Amino acid sequence: MTQGVQNLINAIANGDSLAIESAFNSEMAGRISSRLEDMRMEVAQNMFATESVEEEIVDEPIDEVDEETDAEVEDSSEE
Repeated sequence: MTQGVQNLINAIANGDSLAIESAFNSEMAGRISSRLEDMRMEVAQNMFATESVEEEIVDEPIDEVDEETDAEVEDSSEE
């Protein structure tokens, strides 16, 4: 148990509402600050990390034109 949590418990046991508020705010500020620092370090490590990206080459046939479409084009050009 951290000192901040111990202070909060003691303030609750004593019934001192100002001390409860102060201890709670202090403990939360410390936890938030610690978490933000962890997140900053994580972002800094990932910011310049390079990932190996492999492109997958897929051999697909070029779209073939339907015979019906060819026939429609020929019919419209004859008119």
